[in-house]
Amino acid sequence: MGSVAGALMAYFVSICETDGDGGFMAFGGAIGGAIGGILPDIFNPPTSMHHRAFSHSLRAGGGMLLYLFKGAPIAAVKCYERALLARESENKLAERFWLMLAGFAFGFAAGYLSHLALDLMTPRRLPY
Repeated sequence: MGSVAGALMAYFVSICETDGDGGFMAFGGAIGGAIGGILPDIFNPPTSMHHRAFSHSLRAGGGMLLYLFKGAPIAAVKCYERALLARESENKLAERFWLMLAGFAFGFAAGYLSHLALDLMTPRRLPY
């Protein structure tokens, strides 16, 4: 689920903010979403007695929302600027790398938040 959320978020941003670079940004968003989607369970594994600790809390979700609206756009713009520089120098590999990294910035947050949203619908919900 995280990779789908990440890919959709990055693709949506690419449609709104770039000139047709959606494919590579969506791919980077899918990778970021997959990593962000499993990160809460890496920090607090389901087998641990602390499974719904801080990484599964509403505070962590609030912090990730702050990153999504403040940090991710800054990171993505810097990556996109580097992609444009690589495009000017006709370095396709570097251009694609920076486009995927720009998508990763948004996808990571979308994946993490999708994990929390799904956990919110379980009987245990999320701690504060």
